[in-house]
Amino acid sequence: MSKKRDREMLDKLISRDGYIVSQDNLVAGGFGMLSAFEHRLLDYCISFIRPDSKKDEIYTLEIAELLKYFHLNEGGGNYKRVMEAVHGLKYTPLYLPNFIKNEDGSFFYEENKYGKKQRIQKGWIFSSAFGENVTVNYDGTITFSFSNDVASFLFQLKRDFFQIPLSELRLIKGKYELILLKLWQAEQRDYKKETVIKGTVDQWQTWYLGENRRVASNIFKRDMLDKSRKQLEEDLGVETELKRITKGRKLIGYEMTIIDNRKNKKMIS
Repeated sequence: MSKKRDREMLDKLISRDGYIVSQDNLVAGGFGMLSAFEHRLLDYCISFIRPDSKKDEIYTLEIAELLKYFHLNEGGGNYKRVMEAVHGLKYTPLYLPNFIKNEDGSFFYEENKYGKKQRIQKGWIFSSAFGENVTVNYDGTITFSFSNDVASFLFQLKRDFFQIPLSELRLIKGKYELILLKLWQAEQRDYKKETVIKGTVDQWQTWYLGENRRVASNIFKRDMLDKSRKQLEEDLGVETELKRITKGRKLIGYEMTIIDNRKNKKMIS
């Protein structure tokens, strides 16, 4: 690769670090079916979306640039890894909430008895991240678009969403740590130092594992919940606390508190 080409790619990588990944709060725990690399690739692709982007827009990424961004060499094994991840984003089913929409495709909100506006869920959608327009090209690029169902949670967001710089996401290595980061940002309000994430045992396992996979509670806590929060503490310098929620002697849920004492917070949700 020429020095000029190296310089151009470095400039692109530096520029991309400033890109923002925006997602609807309600899909923070909606990608548990994806592998860690599929999830990271999805975030990289989401960073292409601009405030004025259209839902049916087609994007192009350079595989070499993608590999460099994730500090992977350009060997055939990593190209294969990218191809497998693209296939996963095209065909892995995602379990997403289905809300009533307005005629323009935006979500319909109505006021509840507490005076708070909320969406009305009418069921669930089985979809995939990528739409029909996905091609791998001989020039080392991939063209892609997002499925209509997923696009509703990514484009032209006006309320109930979080934003994380791609540079922050690049620090995250584990699948469950990435999911926990997004759950945290979706629940964070007004930049408060402490954020509480509360859910039933089944909700936590759905967020982390997807709709159809379950593991024993002790294994889930040890290998997923505890591991993800310890990784978050190490990578972002936050503190976490985990409490069991019980009914009598039965475990029914978990409550996790994330305490952010950092002076210079990078995330902007």
